[in-house]
Amino acid sequence: VRGLFAACIIAWVGSLIPAAAAIAAPATEAPDPAAVPAAAIDPSAPAPKFDLKVLDPAVEHSSVSAVTGGSLDDRFAPPAKAWSRAGGAPYWAKLVPRDGFRPAGIAVVVMQAARQTEAELFAVRAGEAVPLTRIMRLPQFLGTEDTVFAVPGGLEQGRALYARIDAGAGEFSSVGFRASTLDHVLAGGTERARMIALAFGALTAMALAALLIWFVLADPVFVLYATLFFLQAPSSSTPASN
Repeated sequence: VRGLFAACIIAWVGSLIPAAAAIAAPATEAPDPAAVPAAAIDPSAPAPKFDLKVLDPAVEHSSVSAVTGGSLDDRFAPPAKAWSRAGGAPYWAKLVPRDGFRPAGIAVVVMQAARQTEAELFAVRAGEAVPLTRIMRLPQFLGTEDTVFAVPGGLEQGRALYARIDAGAGEFSSVGFRASTLDHVLAGGTERARMIALAFGALTAMALAALLIWFVLADPVFVLYATLFFLQAPSSSTPASN
């Protein structure tokens, strides 16, 4: 029993390494909000929703220039109609804001997805594809995370963004996008980090309590309780979306 418990402790410590690395993912330098023209700022404007479509997986030549140039726009369709992606293949999504969004702070687009999902976002400026800077990843619950992309100048109604998504074995329904401001996202991330820390601490405390009871009563069932709580604690600190 002691050997089993020791093996579980080693596995528990090892599982903390990727979780800590995800939480501490470095952020690149955020754009300066002063770069946005003052006349274009509307601090009261609500964040718009996106009309989301995906590119027909039958399209063979889906380079960045071909997709963002607009020549394939008629090959995008809502996910329910277009979804026949071969397992694990990257795909393109088109995000069209329903309204303009030029807040006083830094405008961002947040992708909510499983933590193995990678994405690149592109805006079209003066006919050229401009990659949006990924400024941070924020931990969530249930093994997902929020990836935050800066949108200098905000969003214009009807002007599309294009996302190249590699979700691994994930389904499209597990990927979502929303517009927000950097300040709002950071405030929410701080609150979620506090909740994750409290959940992790509570589960670790319960595991230690079960272990101490085992030293007193010498009943193997308490070792199993301690192991259960120790293995649950790291899962509470993995990244996830709302």
